[in-house]
Amino acid sequence: VQGYERLHLICGDSNMSEVSAFLRFGVTSLILELLEKNALPEVAYDFTKAVQDFRGVSFATSNWYLKGLQKPDRGALRLLYLYYERAFELFSKRDMITDFLLCLWKDTLVKLDRNPEELVFRLDWVTKRFVLSEFVAKENGWTKESVQAQDLEYHRLGLTGGHYNFLRSLGQTERLFSDELIASAIVNPPSDTRAFARGHLVQHFKKCGWIYSLAPFKWDILRIHIRGSSSFQDYEIGDPFHNYAALLKMLKKDYR
Repeated sequence: VQGYERLHLICGDSNMSEVSAFLRFGVTSLILELLEKNALPEVAYDFTKAVQDFRGVSFATSNWYLKGLQKPDRGALRLLYLYYERAFELFSKRDMITDFLLCLWKDTLVKLDRNPEELVFRLDWVTKRFVLSEFVAKENGWTKESVQAQDLEYHRLGLTGGHYNFLRSLGQTERLFSDELIASAIVNPPSDTRAFARGHLVQHFKKCGWIYSLAPFKWDILRIHIRGSSSFQDYEIGDPFHNYAALLKMLKKDYR
C-alpha cells in the first residue's frame, strides 16, 4: 500500500523476557522515528561489514566491537549511546511510556558497560548464561548435548514449562506486566490498529465453528476463505493505524 511499508525484523524472536521485548520494540520504534525525522546521529559506517558485525555482536558476551565503524572507537555500546542521546534529546518528556523506555534503555546500557551480570533476570542472554552456568556447576556428568538441551529448554513457549518460566514463577525475573494483563491482551487486540478487525474476526469465525477462516495473504488484505472450497473474498485494510471497526461489523453480519 502506498505510504506504508512493512519492516520485518526477526532477530530476538526467541527472547522470553518481557523486559527484553519491551526494549526491543521500544528502542526500534524510537530509532525508526529518528529515521523518519532525518534526525539520526551521523555515524561513518561501512555497510559491507553489517552481516559480519551482526554475527560478531550476537556471539560475544563482552567487548562488542563493530568492524564497520571507523577507528579509533569501534564500540557497539558507543553507537547505542549515540542513538540513546539523540532519542532523549527529541523525545524526552513526550509521554510516560517514552520516558520509562528512555530510562530503562540508559540503565541497561550503563549496566552492560559496567558489568552485564547486573542484568541477570532482565536480558535473556545474561539470564540464560546464568542458568547454564548453574547447570554445569551442579551436573558432574554434563555433556555438550545436555547443555544444548538446557539451552533450548530456556526458550520453551507458553506460560508454563521451561527454565525462564520457572524463574518467573519464583518471582526472580524482572516484570513489567501482570499475568492478568497478559491474559487479557491475548484475547483483546489493540483498538487503534487493524489488528482489532483481524483479531475479532478470528474470534467470530471460531464461534461460527470455523466455517470461515482468514487465509494467509498480505498484512494489508483480509482474505476470507470458505472452508472446503476454493472460494475467497478480499477486503483491503491498508492503514495499519485504523481499526476498521465498521468493516468488522459488516463482515460479522455477512459471515455467520
